[in-house]
Amino acid sequence: MNQDLKELWLEKLNTTKRQRYSLSDGDKSLCVMAAVREAAVELHILPNCNMQGRDLLTDEELKAIGLSQEAQFYLSTMNDTYGYAINQNKFPMRLINAVRDLPVMEKVPLLIERSKNE
Repeated sequence: MNQDLKELWLEKLNTTKRQRYSLSDGDKSLCVMAAVREAAVELHILPNCNMQGRDLLTDEELKAIGLSQEAQFYLSTMNDTYGYAINQNKFPMRLINAVRDLPVMEKVPLLIERSKNE
C-alpha cells in the first residue's frame, strides 16, 4: 500500500459513519474495507463499482491496494466487533490505529537489471 492511499483511508475513517457486516449501505455509511476501496477509487487505483451486497473485497482488489486477505479479515473483524457498544456510528480508535500501523510499501521493480560488469 502506498502512503497516499493510507492517508486518504485514515481520513475517510475519521469522517465517515461506520457500517457493520457489509461493505456499504449506500451513501450513509461504510465498513473499514469499503473506506479503503473508496480511497483507491479516488486515487484511480481501482475502478468505481457498487459495494452494496458485498461482504469483503476481492482478491484482485486486495492485490491492487497492497493488502493481504489476513489483514482484511483482521480489520473487518475489528470493524464488526470493537467499539460498537460505545459509539456505533464512528470507527473505534483501536481500528484507526490498526490501519495507521499498516506498513507502507512503494512498488519495487520485479526485475533488477544486471550491471554490465557481471
